[in-house]
Amino acid sequence: MRISLVLALLCCAASARAQPRHLETLEGALAGVAPVGETYDGLWTAGPGGALRVGTEFYGGEASFALHAFPNEPAQPDLPAFLAVRGALGWGARLGLPARLRLTAGGTVGAVHMRFDDEDRDALSNETELTAGLFARLDAPLAGPVRLFAGAEVVHVYTAVPITYRFVQGGVSVSAPAPGWLRRLLR
Repeated sequence: MRISLVLALLCCAASARAQPRHLETLEGALAGVAPVGETYDGLWTAGPGGALRVGTEFYGGEASFALHAFPNEPAQPDLPAFLAVRGALGWGARLGLPARLRLTAGGTVGAVHMRFDDEDRDALSNETELTAGLFARLDAPLAGPVRLFAGAEVVHVYTAVPITYRFVQGGVSVSAPAPGWLRRLLR
């Protein structure tokens, strides 16, 4: 609850200071992602994975689309492994910090698809579930339009038995002017 309040306050503070720039640049990012803590009550172990994010300035913050894939290995021999692929739309408020650092914090909504290795089982099948999450990311300039970032995310999966993922990530992003046709399409 405290982290939610802190993220909400950061979002409000950054939005109040934000310039009204929309859709001027695109930022593409690649990240390595690692799970933190227990997720499945000892039934599976979430493994490290990768994420791709594309974002643009939007209403005082950053709107983004992200894909994140990670393997899940069974902790018991009678359970199948599965690959989880999560797609999410997000918005986060950006707060400029000294030394051209940026803090972005916000929320996501999306879905996770769990593709089980053993489709012959009656008890488990492939499934897709809704997700909602909170994130915070700190990025620093590296060279020109290239930035390094580190972040954390908490994602709740709306299943019959609730699942909560916690991830840390680090990666690199590159910004470029958005093409005119895309700016016209999105406005």
